[in-house]
Amino acid sequence: IIFLLVLLADSWLESNTGKRRLESSLERSLGLPVHLRGEFNITLLPSPGISGTDLTIGATELGSPLVRSSEYHVALELLPLIDGELKVQSFWASDGLLDTSRITEIGTRSAGAGPTEFSLPEVKSLLLENIRLVFPGQSEVSLLVEHLELTGFQAGSASPLSLQLSLQSPEQKLASLAAQSELLAATDLGQISVVLESLNLEFESLQLAGIKGEVSWQADRAVLEVEMSWSDVNTGTANLSSRLSTADNSGMVQFKFIPAAQDQALELALAFQPTERGYILDEIQLTFAKQAVTGEGCLLPGNDPALHLMMSSEFIDLEPLDPLLPDGSGAPSEASAELPIDLNVILNVLELRAAGAIIHDAEFSMGQPIPCEIPQE
Repeated sequence: IIFLLVLLADSWLESNTGKRRLESSLERSLGLPVHLRGEFNITLLPSPGISGTDLTIGATELGSPLVRSSEYHVALELLPLIDGELKVQSFWASDGLLDTSRITEIGTRSAGAGPTEFSLPEVKSLLLENIRLVFPGQSEVSLLVEHLELTGFQAGSASPLSLQLSLQSPEQKLASLAAQSELLAATDLGQISVVLESLNLEFESLQLAGIKGEVSWQADRAVLEVEMSWSDVNTGTANLSSRLSTADNSGMVQFKFIPAAQDQALELALAFQPTERGYILDEIQLTFAKQAVTGEGCLLPGNDPALHLMMSSEFIDLEPLDPLLPDGSGAPSEASAELPIDLNVILNVLELRAAGAIIHDAEFSMGQPIPCEIPQE
């Protein structure tokens, strides 16, 4: 009997009606247009479902899709399928793109400004592999979702979420991230909270393990907030706080690090907003040993990424800063001389003290900084 039921389900899915019903069901579940193109194959075991070679989610006549995948598989629950109801059991997509510029539109819709709201269907398993994130003005450096798995998602309940990301250039992998966490969300994604149980980060020779924190999304404000902390007995304690407005991709970052060997905290705060060429950095404030450096600048990603900073300080005493200087001398080390980004800095100091000497109106420069145009409010 079960075999006959499966055959009936298979026959219905293979029909044009079944395909259109499946697209409509996914559209109702996600709140976005769904198109199943390319090869369209039926699977019977271990559960009925479909697989194909061209899936798009969120495509409009005027805009690119939110997600495009060259491979996908959707498994359906059998008993509801017999009654003509499509209930997704699991979803897998691989080798595709996610256009982050569309997230702003989705966030606006979720806040109630549009006719549809993006929703996350309640599924037993959601798996994404090798999905590249596309950002506005992106350079050759890309962010790849190597593995994202969400199991047993139910609205309002914590669900296990595992994630592996990598930052890649055409030549090599620049950094990688692996996280074990729990997701708590509503189906319409109006509010999302991801509690990080453990996050491991590798960047060249730097390896950080056991990072904890929380990532939250509020659709009514179109704001993404991140709070993270990391502690090591031999190294110290670090805390990161950031806020991103998905309406215009502007935001702020605050970072604090307390070395294990001393109680002097290193603190950094800045605001950022996008431009056609990159990001304007404003309200920059770097503090260490009760000394502050402030200024502004810009980050230009492009194929040859560059960071330009125009900084100033009323007073700097180099002696307390000795732990921050390479080899305690300020001379660039071999590691710092090979930065992955073109660093250009101008620092003006009204009063500089070093080795008993006092220097007024000192100026230091590195590279060839260019003025950054700060938009006026």
